Amino acid sequence: MSKGILHIFASATWGGGEQYVYDLAKRQLASGYRVCLISAPSKPIRQKVGGLYCPYYVLKNRRHFNLFSILCVRRMILREKINLVHVHQFKDAFIAVFAACLLSTCKRPKVIITRHLVKKGKRNWLYRWLYGKLDKMIFVSELAKKVFLTKLQLSEDKIAVVYNSLPEKIAVAGTVTFRERLKIANQYLLVGFLGRLVEMKGVELILKIAEKLKDREVVFLLAGNGEKKYEMYLKSIISKKQLTKHVYLTGFLENPESFVAEMDIGLLPSLAVESFGLSILEFMRAGTPVITSNTGAQKEFVANEQTGLLVNPTVDEITEALITLLNDEKKRRKLGENAKNFCAEKFNYDGFYAQIMKEYDLGF
Repeated sequence: MSKGILHIFASATWGGGEQYVYDLAKRQLASGYRVCLISAPSKPIRQKVGGLYCPYYVLKNRRHFNLFSILCVRRMILREKINLVHVHQFKDAFIAVFAACLLSTCKRPKVIITRHLVKKGKRNWLYRWLYGKLDKMIFVSELAKKVFLTKLQLSEDKIAVVYNSLPEKIAVAGTVTFRERLKIANQYLLVGFLGRLVEMKGVELILKIAEKLKDREVVFLLAGNGEKKYEMYLKSIISKKQLTKHVYLTGFLENPESFVAEMDIGLLPSLAVESFGLSILEFMRAGTPVITSNTGAQKEFVANEQTGLLVNPTVDEITEALITLLNDEKKRRKLGENAKNFCAEKFNYDGFYAQIMKEYDLGF
């Protein structure tokens, strides 16, 4: 019988971590593995994973020591004959480890975690016990690993860094472009943002930059969604600052490949310390020149002035970098081509998948 893998989604919303799980599960299914999924109650996750045609369970209560959740996961492991549980945050790691401990040795699955955050590891006795029970801890960047291990000493054979990646997807031909849909004149350059509409992603910075560049032939398109209250707040700023012809909120895009390919420049000015940044990789892979902040692991895969522009997340610095690219088509083309070639060589999904499955060590 093929090996069974259980993934537990970290969040009920859809973001980079959830895309990571979805893409990995899809590839594992195509490779002949049996894959099962668990998430909190979530309409976007339920809708998205429906097309994978694999067992999907909802776990309502996921506190560390919730006996009901632990027993539910134990039952799923037995029912689906799971060989490995892949979790994506520590509260789920507790549930998975406790569930595994309730099984006989011959039926006990491996439990691994991918750490998607940049955050120090907890050092109390309970977490140290958990770290010892996990079979592997995978970090999405060297920065995520370094920060987590601050004042912690863990066995090197239990730690790995596997950079994120994205499977190749082709933009759908013949679809109506955003330029056509929004009736944006050809002389206007398109600057795109892709990600969650939250304050820490630097969305409000983009609105301030758009206000400064109102006299320029440039339009900003923000793809993604957030909490309704925050989206309404952004729309009020757009209206108040008279930016309705300069900034558009596209909403969540099921398949963002066409959007990314259409943009002239990608702009991702995160204020947070990013553990990686899949949206940045989306633009780079498409050959779209990208401007991003230097607040986290971006420096590990964006070479400033070679495969993109790294800036401090301030209005002045981002505006200066943006004007540079708006005025220099040759530089835009060079940065985009360099980024596309770099991603094809260093961040292709085949390489990522091979590394992940090596860390699984399931004897494939």
